[in-house]
Amino acid sequence: MKRVLRGALLVLPIFCVASLHAQIAPGERLADVLIGHGITIRYDGPRCRKPGTLGSYNLKTRTVTLCAGNMAHAGQLFDTIRHEAIHVAQDCANRDTLFPSHETRRLAADSDLRAMALYPRHHFDSELEAHVLSRVTESLVIDLVNDYC
Repeated sequence: MKRVLRGALLVLPIFCVASLHAQIAPGERLADVLIGHGITIRYDGPRCRKPGTLGSYNLKTRTVTLCAGNMAHAGQLFDTIRHEAIHVAQDCANRDTLFPSHETRRLAADSDLRAMALYPRHHFDSELEAHVLSRVTESLVIDLVNDYC
């Protein structure tokens, strides 16, 4: 039994590497689009030292920072890059929100509204929109970035 298990463990990494090369990882296309629009993507930064911070977008430097070390699972990375990409689109559009705030509030889940307590009041609408839109597909976020940038 140990020999079978050891053999399976040796084959598993080879299978996983082959699978990775055969498909594009979630978030990879979006990251490529952001980079194509002049956005820098970093995977750590000073803001990541703040507990609970998963990412940020700096308008002045046009840099998305993803705090991978603060994330519990890979899904948070994909959610966060979509969230920050919405901020990029908002910046490109030179607006706080892409859509009317009443529409975003109508689509917001209770968890979105609770998360707003983490942000300054003047960021409420833009952050709520980014929270809500981070749940749409990667393709739709790519379309928003391409449309506004």
